[in-house]
Amino acid sequence: SSASSAAAAAALSAAAVPRGTYFVAGSFNNWEPEEMKHEEGTDGSGGPWTYNVRIQGWGAEFQILRNADWLQAFYPKASPQGQSSSSAPSSLDVRPEVSGPDDLGYGQNFQIDGRRGMKYRIEFKREVQGEKDTKSVAWHLIQGAE
Repeated sequence: SSASSAAAAAALSAAAVPRGTYFVAGSFNNWEPEEMKHEEGTDGSGGPWTYNVRIQGWGAEFQILRNADWLQAFYPKASPQGQSSSSAPSSLDVRPEVSGPDDLGYGQNFQIDGRRGMKYRIEFKREVQGEKDTKSVAWHLIQGAE
């Protein structure tokens, strides 16, 4: 029926709303946005956006940008003390609360507490349904220091 095809088209366009491409900009790439890779979800839905980073010095800082646009940045939500709540032991998956997309996160960066030579995988997930915008950033160690 035409009603069901209209509903299917509406569902498709709703699913396409948050689409965009996501980029990582951080201390490891001179804050020049680099495109993240979009993984397929196991259920056919869009999976996480991923980016692998090798730590150059002591630790790394980054933000995630939609469409490489600094006006659409994602960054850690500040804790009540004004401190960013994004540090944790480097072997754990870290999932700070995420703010954005907006341009209010200057100096509020996700922080990877790693050592030179360690390689981490950053994962960004975002799902927008109507007014609800669910987003998460996590990273985990995929290779220790040489």
